[in-house]
Amino acid sequence: MTRRPGIGTLAVHPPMIRPGRTLPAAPTIDLSSAYFVPDLDTLQGLHHGKFSDGYYRRYGHPNGRQLEGAMVALEAPEAGAWEAVALSSGMTAAVSLLWALVPSGSHVVCGRDIYGGTYSFLSNHAERIGITATFVDSTPAAVRAALRPETRAVIVETITNPLMRVPDLPAIVR
Repeated sequence: MTRRPGIGTLAVHPPMIRPGRTLPAAPTIDLSSAYFVPDLDTLQGLHHGKFSDGYYRRYGHPNGRQLEGAMVALEAPEAGAWEAVALSSGMTAAVSLLWALVPSGSHVVCGRDIYGGTYSFLSNHAERIGITATFVDSTPAAVRAALRPETRAVIVETITNPLMRVPDLPAIVR
């Protein structure tokens, strides 16, 4: 019987996601941002997910796949079916989550001292896709007071940027 590595081992030696018969002892660092593609059929296969090779950094690359594998191993070891997606920036992640999980007509409660790009998106652009936002101090009482029936998300940072405040996340979740 093969024993699954413990969380400490996985933190130091995450699963290697790389085609081939041999693996490096430590994750490699791939500095390329674009890859040669031999023909348009291969490019179309890459674009539609038929192949997992990287072809342009924003659409997947070896370092991102390593990070995704490590996150699945560390965050969802028992789930088995979970996946992770490494994105090119925090703003890409924030907007992707909002776009995917918050339908038009919804409301978001957001910490006032959130990352400036997220604040700007929610205050200047989200309304165009039907999302409204209320900005509050990242305290349980302020978050609770701002909730509405159409609220679909609460966004606070674990340590706020730029003021470095540490919200009481368990109380906010409750």
